[in-house]
Amino acid sequence: MSIFWIIAIVAMLVLELSTTALVSIWFVGGAIAALILALLHFPIAFQAAAFFFVSAALLITCRGWLEKHFHPVNEPDALGRLKNAVGTVTAEIEPVKGGRVLVNGQDWKAISANNQPIAQGDLVRIREIRGVKLVVSMIDQPPKLP
Repeated sequence: MSIFWIIAIVAMLVLELSTTALVSIWFVGGAIAALILALLHFPIAFQAAAFFFVSAALLITCRGWLEKHFHPVNEPDALGRLKNAVGTVTAEIEPVKGGRVLVNGQDWKAISANNQPIAQGDLVRIREIRGVKLVVSMIDQPPKLP
């Protein structure tokens, strides 16, 4: 019966390696447990029970952890998080020199999308990221009262 479990282990490993999802890795563990029992000359009923119980235990206890570590949720990149976000100009943005913008608590170097100066304290919207600089445009604001 040992040869059966060896073939099962190899077949399930091949199946697992041919997919991107966690499909049969649980059964590999169960088959290894059954193989150990087969090598110790336990009856086939014990081997089958070990296969099913170990496979089920691995599936229940390990699936969430493995998926989290091998199939992480895709996080948006910096542009995805910042595009269309609103920031505050902390150092005047000049046409050639650029300036500084505070967005989500982070200070960024910024340039104007249309090469127009933007005053300190104005609100801006992030349009894109070029290297480590934000490209921003001014948000229309009501006139400031004296």
